[in-house]
Amino acid sequence: MPGVTVEFVALLSFQSAIFVAVVVLVARGYVRRRRQTRELVDEYDEY
Repeated sequence: MPGVTVEFVALLSFQSAIFVAVVVLVARGYVRRRRQTRELVDEYDEY
């Protein structure tokens, strides 16, 4: 059944692409939050 295999592979690659996109977004948000926190700490140290 080649049709089922193609659909399965397409679904798998689609899910993995979504997973990679989510991981990248979460990582970018995490890095941005860390950077903001560091800037806030630096501002707090100045006072």
